[in-house]
Amino acid sequence: KFDYELLPDILRPWVKDIVERAQLPPDFPAVGAIVAAGSLIGRKVGIRPKRYDDWLEIPNLWGAVIGRPGVMKSPALEEALKPLKRLAHAAAEQYEKELAEYEVSRLASKLRGEAAKATALKILKTNPAADVTNLLRENADPPPVCHRFIVTDTTVEALAEVLRQNPNGILAYRDELIGLLRQLDKAGN
Repeated sequence: KFDYELLPDILRPWVKDIVERAQLPPDFPAVGAIVAAGSLIGRKVGIRPKRYDDWLEIPNLWGAVIGRPGVMKSPALEEALKPLKRLAHAAAEQYEKELAEYEVSRLASKLRGEAAKATALKILKTNPAADVTNLLRENADPPPVCHRFIVTDTTVEALAEVLRQNPNGILAYRDELIGLLRQLDKAGN
């Protein structure tokens, strides 16, 4: 039987509430809550196995809920992942705002560049030896990156790209474990 004492104090009442409201086995939402919390902590915490060495290991937390069909595994995990999904939704909205601002900034930068080229041409017509490099330097901001918290049913290649943009890490969620195992069994994975 699952022991609630295994959960951090801060998660215990929330997991108990999920269990009581949905009449689920407690280990189902507990696994989801712990793995979701671990994905938020991500690469911010590491383990130093040797006291006098700079060797650092970043843990990779895995969780799996196993049960017969119809025992409410998916609803339990969905409930446990709701806070993470709210963060993901807020991050997507923030990204859309930043992207709109970036597009306006990029257009303004393009117009400034065209004006600078015209000015540089005028200067070079009057003085072909003039240094116009400062006029032609573009100072474009990099495009915004969407902070991701969770991915579902992704390929290894797509996951690598998401992780490149989210170096703290993310939660890779699979509703069916067999799909993940089959993907990992392919050559190159």
